Amino acid sequence: MALPRFQVTKIAALAFILCLPTGAAMARDNAGIYFYGPPPSVERVTAAAPGASTAARLEGDRTRITVAWPDVTLVITIDPAWNRDVQLLGMRNWIGQFGPVHRNTPSAKALLANLDRTTTCYGSVITPAFDAEGKVAAALLRLLKPGGGMPGDPKRLGPRHEPPTRP
Repeated sequence: MALPRFQVTKIAALAFILCLPTGAAMARDNAGIYFYGPPPSVERVTAAAPGASTAARLEGDRTRITVAWPDVTLVITIDPAWNRDVQLLGMRNWIGQFGPVHRNTPSAKALLANLDRTTTCYGSVITPAFDAEGKVAAALLRLLKPGGGMPGDPKRLGPRHEPPTRP
């Protein structure tokens, strides 16, 4: 039995494997974090991640913020050239591919209802993807609180997921 396209896409998105020189492998995951107002500063990222060390560096025109706990690392990329209109159109088209059963879920409806409020997106990579304590999810969700926003795929943030925040 073939998997529906959305499940194949989700499985592919979760299947990134980074091979280390030692031969070990650790899973990575990524999540877009969409903000409805001004995006957080490096200082706010630091405050949202208690117990972690935080470092920021400029790579070309992008800023990379590395938030490291002893067992998990979050790298946030801030790209000033992020093309909002193209990204949001892609999200609408992606959701449009699914039947009404999936398009009419509360999370899909909330996403579509708030999509135009999006001002900025930060990309993030979580290594390893399994964070048993939920530190990364909690930090990312804290970043959304002040001005509102949403995680690109709430299910990826695990059991500590909350619905999209509102200012």
